[in-house]
Amino acid sequence: MTKLALEYWPLARFRSYDRNLKKHKSSVEKMIQSIEEFGFRIPVLTGTDGEIIDGELRFLAALQLEIDEIPVVLADDLNPAQVKAFRLMANSSAAWSKWDEEALALELLELRTFDVDLQLTGFAISDVEDLLKQFGPENSGNTDPDSVPDLESEYVTSPGDVWILGDHRLMCGDSTNGADISALMAGEAADMVFTDPPYNVNYEGKAGKIKNDHMSNDQFYQFLYDAFTAMFLALKKGGPIYVAHGESEGINFRTAFQDAGFKCASCVIWAKNNFVLGRSDFQPQHEPILYGWKPGVRHCWYGGRKRTSVQMLESDDQLQVENDSIHLTLQNRVLSITGDNLQVEELIPSVIHEKKPQRSDDHPTMKPVALVERFLKHSSLKNETVLDSFGGSGSTLIACEQSRRKCRTMELDPRFADVIVRRWQEFSGRAAVRESDGLTFEQVQYARRTH
Repeated sequence: MTKLALEYWPLARFRSYDRNLKKHKSSVEKMIQSIEEFGFRIPVLTGTDGEIIDGELRFLAALQLEIDEIPVVLADDLNPAQVKAFRLMANSSAAWSKWDEEALALELLELRTFDVDLQLTGFAISDVEDLLKQFGPENSGNTDPDSVPDLESEYVTSPGDVWILGDHRLMCGDSTNGADISALMAGEAADMVFTDPPYNVNYEGKAGKIKNDHMSNDQFYQFLYDAFTAMFLALKKGGPIYVAHGESEGINFRTAFQDAGFKCASCVIWAKNNFVLGRSDFQPQHEPILYGWKPGVRHCWYGGRKRTSVQMLESDDQLQVENDSIHLTLQNRVLSITGDNLQVEELIPSVIHEKKPQRSDDHPTMKPVALVERFLKHSSLKNETVLDSFGGSGSTLIACEQSRRKCRTMELDPRFADVIVRRWQEFSGRAAVRESDGLTFEQVQYARRTH
């Protein structure tokens, strides 16, 4: 191997190649800034005749900086054909490999802590911000991820409205309507689905009845089939899907799921630490979540091989107060304390564990963000698109915001569409914009109140 000898030449000894292969005009200023910050660190490659083989941009920057001498390495051992080939190779080699964007983002984040001008890296600030947005740390948010605003007496959203919430899209529309789903997706295919349809249990809470939650058996099957078919068409081949559902309608959920074309791979159990006391012999303390994917190619999975079909969330909560009862969980025992005489009854939950069930703060009509985020990380990557056809209170959207995914969510009820918008605005500190006219949520609200 030829040993390289470093020399220093005055600028007058160099001459540019007559057929310069790159246009340097817009790049000279960047190179000047680099040399001023770091010094002239990379020698110019040339022959004894002074014709530059590699380093034209550095040479042009040195001319403007009026540097007396710059380092040079001679390549007199190359014949004319090799010189031409080497010149092309030197100019094209930077494009041989692609950046590991996640590693690059971490490097840029570290640089930012040193208060370095990131433009000195050669990247445009807009490119840096885009990269950090996609691959930077997760968003912590301004509020508790599971905090949900109260319903307002008057709603702002109208059916058909599409709200732009940063990287996310929310439509007030029908999840069984293919045209509405197409409008929501705006020509994009979903990378995965996480959704929580109505359970057909005629649930009524403080917010009133849930829409599409009280149908006949045939009607509910058709409702699910239409919704799953719309999801199937919006999801890419191999895209995973998770569907939370109630045990009482398990047959309809599974049948419609498979009839729509999805592969039913397994049922994941969310083990909770509280429950709604009912007439069941086994008090329901879990929710099943169907898991599968759209066939066609190998499905996406990033969760490794250590995931079990029972999902539990950590929490210190062991006491639940409901109506006139107190439910106390001690490992796998659930005690119900009722009445003035403190009558104690041991209940049998639907999921039995040797270790105590752990729980997160839950709500009858929503999933904990931590639970949703767990599945997002198992089946998608940062900056990928997640479809939730039943937005509810917006837990999937907040999980996407927190984990840097892009959410596409549909909500039929304008009241809950408002809740999703407000929840995201409070969490992110940013303003939602209506796609049709560019008005913010607050501007639309003001216009409605003044007319």
